[in-house]
Amino acid sequence: MHVVWIARDHKYVYGDEIAGLVFNHPWRTIFDTGTDGKPDAVGLALKAFDEFDADACFIVSNPFLTYALGRACKDRPAGHRLPCYGATWDS
Repeated sequence: MHVVWIARDHKYVYGDEIAGLVFNHPWRTIFDTGTDGKPDAVGLALKAFDEFDADACFIVSNPFLTYALGRACKDRPAGHRLPCYGATWDS
């Protein structure tokens, strides 16, 4: 599993225990929006998928990024499409 975690001040917001689990994970991409600004989240995720040779994408995010990343996974060229799972935001 490769984790892409985009947030502001991870340790302060989520605490040392949760942040430590992700920071110590061998396959992770961590982006701090407080120091690095707003990233190209879809680009970061797709790069991680390709480098890790992922089998699927699981999204925990807001409706905009969930839809954008889901669309990006679906719109990849044939043979490189990635099954993508996230909230449907339909309720």
